[in-house]
Amino acid sequence: MEAMDSPQPYDFSAAKRKRSPSIEVPTPPVKVAKTQSNHLQINYLVRQYSEILPLIASDDSLPAILSLVGDYDGVLHRHESMAGNLGAKPLGPILIKRFERLFIEPPKILKSHGKEGSTVSWLDVVEFARNKPEQFNLEKMRDG
Repeated sequence: MEAMDSPQPYDFSAAKRKRSPSIEVPTPPVKVAKTQSNHLQINYLVRQYSEILPLIASDDSLPAILSLVGDYDGVLHRHESMAGNLGAKPLGPILIKRFERLFIEPPKILKSHGKEGSTVSWLDVVEFARNKPEQFNLEKMRDG
């Protein structure tokens, strides 16, 4: 009997199609919304729905839990305050009212270079003094 040549193994790598081009193409960077400090901005003042979201209870059914999780997810995707949608009172307006009570009366506008009848709060004065200290002039009046 003649010696049979042993079959050579087939090279599958040569027949395979390449997944990507041989030249590497750099992938474009993922675009992220830019903010001043690259933090997520949450809108604490606006809510899409006026009703308060309930908390998940231990005796809720699975469809009810999934519905609430969907509602919670919607709040997060709209960049709204989860605490506000769950019924918490916002602290900002309370603090502003208490800050205004530190002063006896609203600020007096001696010269107005803007619109007539525009109102200025003490918070506006403090923010202006902080942002533009070189333009802020504090003068003492005769009556105190």
